Amino acid sequence: MRLAPVLFNEAKSLLSAALLSSPQPIEFFQSALILSMWSTTIARVPLRLDSWLLSGFALQHSIATKLFSTSTVNNGSGSSKQGLDRLCVWNHICLVHLHYCVGTRRKAMIERKDIDRCRLILGSENATNFETRMVAEVFLYWIVYESFNAPVDLLKTQAALQAWKSEWQYVFDRPRSQFVQMGFYFAQLLTYDQSLKTRSTAARESMINEMIRLSTAIVTLAMNTHDERTRHLTDHIYHMISFAAVTLSRLLHTYEPQLSMTHDIRGLESLIMSLVSWLHAIGYVSITRTL
Repeated sequence: MRLAPVLFNEAKSLLSAALLSSPQPIEFFQSALILSMWSTTIARVPLRLDSWLLSGFALQHSIATKLFSTSTVNNGSGSSKQGLDRLCVWNHICLVHLHYCVGTRRKAMIERKDIDRCRLILGSENATNFETRMVAEVFLYWIVYESFNAPVDLLKTQAALQAWKSEWQYVFDRPRSQFVQMGFYFAQLLTYDQSLKTRSTAARESMINEMIRLSTAIVTLAMNTHDERTRHLTDHIYHMISFAAVTLSRLLHTYEPQLSMTHDIRGLESLIMSLVSWLHAIGYVSITRTL
């Protein structure tokens, strides 16, 4: 435990030096990606290591190198293993960046053409289930990101999310699809949460019920798919789970008199407490304390 802060400070020092040099080797992008994916875990305090900023720097540095250029990676079907690995790193940096653009409501350093480029890897017969899921999630979070750039049009955004699900339905039938499912629920929950304050009383009641369903689904899905890799999942997954629990708690607190007529309040409160115990058991309770 005492070694962790020392290693973190050393990593920050090396990163600060690397950001001043260009072009960077592939190891720089891999390191930036890892630090961005586990920034809360590594820094132990949210935003002490800013994943939006770090992934954005990595994307900016990618412009100054040929590692990710179209001529280097060719296309999915014609790429070497090295080219496919580089596509995977590029896609993952884009995904992590979008995670934090959505989570912190900040502007993306990528454009639609960059998002479309993430599909290149699907042209290879060697693209894995993980790599396919990553592309699906890139397009999912782009929908959410675009919806936040203007007053939320709930009907339009929900229609876009359903169209996304129809396009990527085959991914839901593959192993470890719970993370795609969780992301889909999370995207819906975010859009409802953004729209809640601007709706009429009747519309709010319907939205609250849907938000409770989505929050419950995320928490239940997380606890029901525990395995040996759960402890090592990225911080974003735990942010989604924690957001669902906090949202559910907030709704129960704010609308308890109305909800008591139609929902099992004690059952929902018990679900939240079960999640807290679950997070304690795998060592991620610090996340719930800081969100």
